Amino acid sequence: MNTKTLARNLVICFFFLILAILSFSVIRSGLFYQYDNDEVSHVQYAYLLQQGFAPYQDFHFTLLPLFHIVLSILFRIVGYTFDSLLIARAFMMVLFFLRIGVSYLLIKEVFHLKVAIIFIPLLLLDPFTVFTGMQIRPDNLMLFIFTVGLLILSRAIKQVSRGLITLAGVLLSLSCLVLLKIIPAVFVVFCLISLYCIKRQKKTLIVWFVAGMLAPLLFFVFYFTQKGVLPAMIQQTIIDRKAFNDALLNPSTPWFFYQGANFELFGYPGRPLTWVYVWFLPVAAFCAAVVSVYNFFRARVKFPDVSTLFKILLVVSLCVQWIGIVVVRGFFLQYFLLVSWLWAAFAAVFVVGVTSWIQRKFPNHSLKYVLNLTLATIFIVFTIVSVRGNFNRASVSHEQYKNQITHYWKIIPESEKTFPNILFRPFSYPFVLGTFIGDVPTSILRRYGPVFKSLERDHVKILLLNSYIRTYIDPETNRYIDANYSQMESEQGIYIRKT
Repeated sequence: MNTKTLARNLVICFFFLILAILSFSVIRSGLFYQYDNDEVSHVQYAYLLQQGFAPYQDFHFTLLPLFHIVLSILFRIVGYTFDSLLIARAFMMVLFFLRIGVSYLLIKEVFHLKVAIIFIPLLLLDPFTVFTGMQIRPDNLMLFIFTVGLLILSRAIKQVSRGLITLAGVLLSLSCLVLLKIIPAVFVVFCLISLYCIKRQKKTLIVWFVAGMLAPLLFFVFYFTQKGVLPAMIQQTIIDRKAFNDALLNPSTPWFFYQGANFELFGYPGRPLTWVYVWFLPVAAFCAAVVSVYNFFRARVKFPDVSTLFKILLVVSLCVQWIGIVVVRGFFLQYFLLVSWLWAAFAAVFVVGVTSWIQRKFPNHSLKYVLNLTLATIFIVFTIVSVRGNFNRASVSHEQYKNQITHYWKIIPESEKTFPNILFRPFSYPFVLGTFIGDVPTSILRRYGPVFKSLERDHVKILLLNSYIRTYIDPETNRYIDANYSQMESEQGIYIRKT
């Protein structure tokens, strides 16, 4: 083995060592950072499905239940305990790294190997992705299914395979049934693939693609029609969801998360290097996307090959998804998941493109070594900062919430209904854990009537209230509570029915 080969192998080993350290810190952050309110809410929905409660009918539900059905199967195996939440996090972590692997294969096919390799650390260095990418939320299952669908679709087009394109259609449709927010990207995929097939005289592929997309949708509609809740499902997932967004008192925007001074997000106070990174990633991706589009039009290719088709598809998907999450009222951090993997992909294209251009422009061996050393130094510095931030974030424990909820469980029997609803206990009023009654639009509250009617109907024995929650409860219910409940002397915020 000559010196050059040895040096190359050492660089590769060092790269994978750094990547392993970064991945370990990401795993630690993903597993042990405190549970978000949304995560606990999704687990509660899975519990309610397992208990036989029907979404849209027994309780208000603004999502589609596919993700929660998957969660309920997992919890049926591991049990409904607080420690099971960590197992659910581990499941989401596995899903996250599987998605990275599938994305790697897709990017390798669309671009090339070097871009696919660089994509992985660029994504793992992104605080937005690390923060929400392994949380217990449907966004992550949706993106995994969507990415697998894209990979299969690219191979279906290359192989002109009816079976593969049908399977791709099924997966893309399923991703929409996990979470509706992926619909714009799926629409872009459908339009561009259909146009390509028409231009290439492969119209039969469109038929199979449409058949694949329709199959899950028709089954879904049939299932909820049989359950008698299809109108309620449409009402709650579309109309009510919009009403919730419109009623937000202080809706956030994407720019809020770019301000820095967010320890939970960046793992540091102030504006660390990880804050600089979240600005670099979309800017680099934008530059690469513009160049990709420019090269496409400059080539004046009448019929693009599959790789070029998917480059344009990813560019358009990125633009459409970004516009969609910017204009929506009420932006939440998990919305970045829709675009962050595309940012990392095109940022990798940017890095490879810039370094290749410099090496072509200045074909000097010394300059090449300086350039590689500079890139390696930047990568190491950002990795060190990111690793420390991930470990800092992992120190934000959920022990306080665990102690609180396990204390409630000792007081409240498993079958006892409460108001407000708590984890792994049934509900009385149809807005369950994760939905604060003060956030529910008045028009929707009227549909279910005052809270006290549910308390009286179920003869609810225990209420978990404080003065803040009571300011959002209707006056009739507050009078009913004062007349029928008394606060426990030893437990602040717990009300017990008098008779």
